[in-house]
Amino acid sequence: MSLWMVRAGRYGEQENTVIENNIVAIGWNELSDLSKVKNKDELKNLYKKAYPDEKQTVLISQVSQIWRFLKEIKINDLVALPLKTKNTIQFGIIKGEYQYKEYSDNVKHTRIVEWIKRNYWGQVFTFDISLR
Repeated sequence: MSLWMVRAGRYGEQENTVIENNIVAIGWNELSDLSKVKNKDELKNLYKKAYPDEKQTVLISQVSQIWRFLKEIKINDLVALPLKTKNTIQFGIIKGEYQYKEYSDNVKHTRIVEWIKRNYWGQVFTFDISLR
């Protein structure tokens, strides 16, 4: 089991959508459905088509972040979501594989999550996780 840091938009603009729908999401909404992507090179080619003016160093970094979301985060891994609009942290357990589903204009690339702890910031905390 791993712990992953996820975000909900640069300014927290996706926070309400992801919390209300029990999902985590990434941006890059110019990319279409990525569920059939088999390897990083294929993802890189799709990224280049969607973002043709991107510098090579940025491209490599962005593709790596997307790849982790698609393929490296596993079911039952933990996620921590710092909320910029509420100054707290949500914790959850990943419960599903990548899905392309349009929840809003800026929430399309998603994974199902079960939120287990809410509203932590600047605290020492513990929680027990029983995998269901």
